[in-house]
Amino acid sequence: MSIDVKDVQQLGTRPAGSTVAGKADKAGAAAASGESVKTGAGAAGDSVSLTQTGMQLAQMEKQLAHQPAVDSQRVEQIRQKLQSGDYNIDPTRIANKLLGFEFPSKS
Repeated sequence: MSIDVKDVQQLGTRPAGSTVAGKADKAGAAAASGESVKTGAGAAGDSVSLTQTGMQLAQMEKQLAHQPAVDSQRVEQIRQKLQSGDYNIDPTRIANKLLGFEFPSKS
């Protein structure tokens, strides 16, 4: 699906020397540092401003990028329990979790 917006160029067709990317980079850097950001796009008068929530999300995303995808210590604990036969599987708990994915509660 494509959306046509008046006076907006397709991605990748910006002329050389366009400043839109530079403004976006500055906005992202300011958001990561917690600054309030408002940028203008020139003669058209368009602007972008990040809310406090948007800035918090940018900070959280930056922090999560530095976290490992897998908790190695947790994996090792489970591996040891499986090898020793001490890992208990609760089928009722597993079934409830699966049902929770299929039929999420409204609360």
